[in-house]
Amino acid sequence: MIPRTNLSPSRVPEGSRRTSLHSRASFHPIPKATIALVFTAVESAVYQWMSGIHVKGSNFTEVKYAEVYRRHLSGLEAWHMYSERSGQALAHHQQRLHDHGCAHAGFPNIVTNPRKPVFNAAKFARAAQALDDDKHSDS
Repeated sequence: MIPRTNLSPSRVPEGSRRTSLHSRASFHPIPKATIALVFTAVESAVYQWMSGIHVKGSNFTEVKYAEVYRRHLSGLEAWHMYSERSGQALAHHQQRLHDHGCAHAGFPNIVTNPRKPVFNAAKFARAAQALDDDKHSDS
């Protein structure tokens, strides 16, 4: 269940595949719908492993978890609307999630530092080395 607001055809550039994202701006800051989806996935994983043993047949599907997702999303909406301060707190967390995600993925925050290159030779070398390491560990 991917938040459809980020994938709607009206947001996809002409000539692009309909399933592609319009831009990274769709996730800046991280949308409440995406946070709700992550909360739902975590809840599913906790349920699947609650006994310490994986529960077979407990797949993470829209049919099984749509209501849980809606509950998480409405909780986030309620937090946002509770007061001006709570809305600001949620917006702050959404921005921090975006920034942390970018940092962990190796991308600079292009909003606060638009001139910093996204890739450089050192990053390419590390990625190539990681691929070589994976090849050797698989053999």
